[in-house]
Order: sequence, then C-alpha cells, then structure tokens
Amino acid sequence: MKKYKETIKFFLTLAVGVVGIIWMFYGLFVNDNIQILFGISILLFFNILRQDNEIEELKKEIHEKSPEFIISTMGFSEEDIKKLRNEQDLL
Repeated sequence: MKKYKETIKFFLTLAVGVVGIIWMFYGLFVNDNIQILFGISILLFFNILRQDNEIEELKKEIHEKSPEFIISTMGFSEEDIKKLRNEQDLL
C-alpha cells in the first residue's frame, strides 16, 4: 500500500509541474502577464512538492541508518537494547 501511495504522490507532483509549464506557455502565447505569473506560481508549488518528497526520502534514509534500526534488525530484543543503554549510561 505504501508503494502505491508513493507512486500516486510522484505522478501528482509530476502533473502539477506539467500544468504549471503549460499554463506559463499559454500566458506567453496570449501575452497575458497574469497567466504567466499563475503558471510560475504553479511551478513554485511543484518545486515545494518535489522538495517535500526529497525530505521524506532523506528521513527514511536517516531512520534506516539510525542505531536503533540497525540494532532492531540484528535480532536484539527490546530488553537487550534497554540493558545496553543502561550500561552506556553507567559508563
């Protein structure tokens, strides 16, 4: 389900970018500054959406490299992790 959500988000972001480009060129074609500005604002919104997707990917990458995630995939139980943390606190 998560894969579908990411795919839908990608295509919606792409669609916003395409609409922004089309709107901007439409404004150039009819020589209307308001239409050009509206197309540019849509492109700025596209850029924000794209950066939001990149931030989420970086958060996933950081989480996968975090010590808790690495330890949890090594087969340690939560009790073992708590014991290790207590030992680290004592040092």
